[in-house]
Amino acid sequence: MRRHPRGVRRGHLRGVRDVNVGVRLFAEEDATAVAALIRTTLLTSNAADYPREELETIAEWYSAEGLVSRIGHCQRIVAVTRDATREVLGTAARRENHLEGFFVRPSWQGRGVGELLLSTLEDAARADAMRVLWLESSLTAVGFYEKAGFARIGEARDLGDGLVVEMRKRLDEAS
Repeated sequence: MRRHPRGVRRGHLRGVRDVNVGVRLFAEEDATAVAALIRTTLLTSNAADYPREELETIAEWYSAEGLVSRIGHCQRIVAVTRDATREVLGTAARRENHLEGFFVRPSWQGRGVGELLLSTLEDAARADAMRVLWLESSLTAVGFYEKAGFARIGEARDLGDGLVVEMRKRLDEAS
């Protein structure tokens, strides 16, 4: 697996004037901000689909310490504003052809951050000659992934930390 995504992505997002966003590799110094973003996203965006206890358990898995301990096990990326604040807007990871840990700050959902992260990981997977990507989607995010070309594989099931829907996308088909 490549350690660096192919190029740094930059772009202006829908409905946002003068906000330039870049995608780069996650670094240890991002851990506190990324862990806070994940916790906020879980407790806000996923609250209607999952009990709070399940969300708290998942948030613990994505603690700053946990994120740092898993550096090198996957290619984690972050979307950040390219202004003086360098605000972390989202994060996602890829292990070979498996996507995981995909979160976008609630106030930035629907504004292109998720698509930017996903296209960056898809391009990196293609560069690594991957032909299929798969993931376990939260119930909350199924629509996002379907819109991006992923198909459900079976029904929702509980893998120990809440219901998920397995999904996959062929990369050799037009996106």
